[in-house]
Amino acid sequence: MPAELVEALFDPSKQGHRFSTVLPTVEEVAGRTPGTFKQWAIDHSEAFR
Repeated sequence: MPAELVEALFDPSKQGHRFSTVLPTVEEVAGRTPGTFKQWAIDHSEAFR
């Protein structure tokens, strides 16, 4: 994966704050607190190698 893409994915300043509002939707629907993208990426890192 190109370094520029990785940087854009993980650097919030490059995302234009489009996803800065946190909504309670996952917790309301799933009945649990949502996980972070960072934890998801760690858990699924083998899929990107």
